[in-house]
Amino acid sequence: MNEITKTQRRTQAYWFVDGLAEIIGGVVLALVGVLLYFSVIADDQGLATLALGAMILGFPLSAKAVRWGKDRLTHQRTGYVSYPQPSGKRRATSAVVAVVLGAAFAGGALALGEPTFDGTLGTYMLVALGVGVAAGLAMRATRMGMPRFYLSAAVVAAAAVWSLAEGLDFIAGMGAVWTALGSASLITGAIALGRYLRATSGLDGARR
Repeated sequence: MNEITKTQRRTQAYWFVDGLAEIIGGVVLALVGVLLYFSVIADDQGLATLALGAMILGFPLSAKAVRWGKDRLTHQRTGYVSYPQPSGKRRATSAVVAVVLGAAFAGGALALGEPTFDGTLGTYMLVALGVGVAAGLAMRATRMGMPRFYLSAAVVAAAAVWSLAEGLDFIAGMGAVWTALGSASLITGAIALGRYLRATSGLDGARR
């Protein structure tokens, strides 16, 4: 691994060093997950609407809250790191992947005669969600040298397996996965924050 790659990974890891992103993001994920799960279990469309609102408002607001917290805690203790915006090529690649996945699921729905999230298509999508999220977390743990993300990956995989065993449809299963991930993130983030505060207690206010 060359020095440029090492520097990039250290920079990425610094974003998670204080646990704030996991705590705040975990709260939002768990909230959305609980609302999605019970919107199906209780057959309450009002909860589904609340879940949609929580996603639309919660995710951007949580990003702002994380940056606000870092400005008042992390940056004053261990400094500020600039995070570059994704390149045009990376954004284009993400868009292409999203289109391909969307087309694949749409094609599957037509081929299976199941234009909803129930049945075989929902099962495939739930498996894809569990594998994709767990793999992404495991890769993050490996790249950044942060073992706590392995725990989150295991929790996500367990939640997906439980959802499949219970015969949940995709929406309820996704709710269970997000609830599990959000709860795990909240716990691991709180532990990381405690360790960070103890390790940097002598630096409090040193950079003001």
